[in-house]
This record gives sequence, structure tokens and C-alpha cells, in this order.
Amino acid sequence: MVEARVEMVAPRHLRDAVVAAVRAAHPYEEPAFDVLELAAWSGSTGSGRVGRLPAATTLAAFARHVAAAVPGTVQGVRFAGDPAGRVERVAVLGGSGDSFFDQVRAAGVDVYVTADLRHHPASEQRERALFDARGGAATPYLVDLAHFASEWPWLTHGASALEADLVALGTTVETRVSTRRTDPWTGRVAGPADAPA
Repeated sequence: MVEARVEMVAPRHLRDAVVAAVRAAHPYEEPAFDVLELAAWSGSTGSGRVGRLPAATTLAAFARHVAAAVPGTVQGVRFAGDPAGRVERVAVLGGSGDSFFDQVRAAGVDVYVTADLRHHPASEQRERALFDARGGAATPYLVDLAHFASEWPWLTHGASALEADLVALGTTVETRVSTRRTDPWTGRVAGPADAPA
């Protein structure tokens, strides 16, 4: 008889139903299985961060500061909003971030820094900003990075955290952050309408 191993992730509240279904479907009297609960890590930091700049600046100056802080990519750093707009409170999310627009708006930030913003969600966000401005609500400006560049700043922190966790377990370890560029894009052709901000 061929045996297979099956793994799945299920919500905690379905645990009893999943175990009952495994037992009912298994051809043996008592199947071999393990139920592992995913634990929250101490110091778990969530998906992104919200913070305040030491001093307010403009959106254009902030975008230049971001560009100087991340590895250069063919895409560069794009922004959406009034270049002279005031920026002080910032939300940051490494990786693709347009699925978090609702949470970012709820955080009341001036600008949202993330990556891989798709045309329609970003366009709808900016249209909402024009609508919200009439009612005095805050819809943040957008700063869009290449995926690789948006995750790069975290790598040193991740290496340090891993090293600290392993040292706490009595292990000697040396960590190194790779300098390999993983951005897939190798070129960009400027169009006639391209103009620096």
C-alpha cells in the first residue's frame, strides 16, 4: 500500500473537526498524525511600521531621502501626491503593500512607503485623496519602491535578531547579509515625457 504525507494549516477553532475528518477518512484504525500549533514569536513585529520624522519635510524631499537610503534600482523611487505636500507621519511596509491601504488610511499617516504598487489601487488611492481633501480627511501620499529595495533595509535587523536568538540558545554563529542584488530588472528606457521631480 502506498502511503502519503499530508500537511495543512487550519484555524485553531477547526482543530477538532480536522482531526475528526482525518480519522474518518483514514483506512487504518488509528492514523498517525501530529497537530502543531503555530505560536506567536516574542517580539513579533507585524507587517509594517508607523513612525514620525524628527522634522516635517516635503513629499519630494522625503522621496529623495528614501532613494538615498535604499539600494538603487532601475525603477528608482516613484511618488504620488503634491511634491510640496507636508510629510511628518510615515507608514512603511516592505514588499507589496497595496492590500494594506485601509489600515494605512486608518493610521492617519502623511505618506505610505511600500513596493509593487499596482496602477488601479494606486490610482484609486490618489482619487480618494482628492475626494477626502474636500472633507478634511487624511489620505496619505504614496512612495513606491522596487520590491528588492523595500525589503533590503530589514536584512541587517533580521540577521542581528537571528544571531541573538541563536546565541541565547548557546550556539555560536556568524551571520552575513548577502550583497547579491535580486531585483530582476536590468534596464529602463526614458520616454519623452519623463521629467525629474
